[in-house]
Amino acid sequence: MKLSVPGQQQVFRLYFAAWITFGLISEAGAQQSSNPSPSAVPGSDAEHAAEVDSRGDAAMGFSHALTTHHFLLFSDGGAIAIEADDSTDKRSITAIRQHVKRIAGMFARGDFSLPMFIHETQPPGVDTMKQLRSQITYLPENTVHGGQVRIFAATPVSVKAVHDFLRFQIKDHRTGDPITITESRGGGPTSPAPRRPRPGDNLGHDAQPVKDRP
Repeated sequence: MKLSVPGQQQVFRLYFAAWITFGLISEAGAQQSSNPSPSAVPGSDAEHAAEVDSRGDAAMGFSHALTTHHFLLFSDGGAIAIEADDSTDKRSITAIRQHVKRIAGMFARGDFSLPMFIHETQPPGVDTMKQLRSQITYLPENTVHGGQVRIFAATPVSVKAVHDFLRFQIKDHRTGDPITITESRGGGPTSPAPRRPRPGDNLGHDAQPVKDRP
């Protein structure tokens, strides 16, 4: 097309520039729609899991790859149990026992900074567990290949808070433990200790064996 009038040539150039711009915008929009946000990418779950494991290793002092976590829900509370996968891995076993003793003391004081660091969020139930900490007992115990924190809650409200907290841990640590309430079992390498451990089994510095009655 031959445009002899200068004004017509200017109008044509403007229309041509607008057409090119519209084409570029449309192409960019199509590319954006074909590339979902990171939160929608399936790999994001794997990335989050890797970050949780990495922060957990740093905070707990042992490797998730060498140990196994279990979070168990009981009618009177629950348990956080950790075992070394290799029974000869004394380093992991020692670190686990130190960790369960540490978090039992922290939780009893209403300090949940460690799980908040590991998960980068405040787990459900924490606010209530802090408010009702006088109704919740945390007992650190040695198991055959590691240790556990047995949690006893005295009221329905505190029990629910503990269960909410443990269910979150099951999901974010991907342990595959049941989210339903089960009954505690007898002692064993992967089983929680009896429901009411003797004070002598506690890891507290002042724990004394209970003398059998005559």
